[in-house]
Parts: sequence; C-alpha cells; structure tokens
Amino acid sequence: MEARKENIKFLIPHREPFIMIDNLTDVSPTKFESIFFVCSDNIFVRNEILQEPALIENIAQTCAAGFGF
Repeated sequence: MEARKENIKFLIPHREPFIMIDNLTDVSPTKFESIFFVCSDNIFVRNEILQEPALIENIAQTCAAGFGF
C-alpha cells in the first residue's frame, strides 16, 4: 500500500506549499507511516534548519492521510 505525492492532495485538505508528506507508505489499524523530503525552499526552513512546526504538520497530515486512505 502506498499513496504517492501526486495523490496525497486527494487525502488531505492541504495544498502546496503546505503539504508536509511526500508518500504515505503504510496504513494499518495500529499505525500510519509517511515519507517527507525536506527541500531548501520549504516554508518551514529558516537558516537551513527545518523548524518544529513542519514536524507537527507532518504528524497531523500523516494521520489525516491515513484516515483518508
């Protein structure tokens, strides 16, 4: 089971540049897993460091995408 980046927008309400999931890699009754690649142009990168809100968004979006899947 996998949902790729081009299909994530059908699972969550977020749109670029605010999408913090690249692939949803695993969905089961007990867990959701995603992959998130950090690019230098990410809105949460400051001084070449990913800021904490990006991780919170990744967790929330992974959960939403998992339930949406």
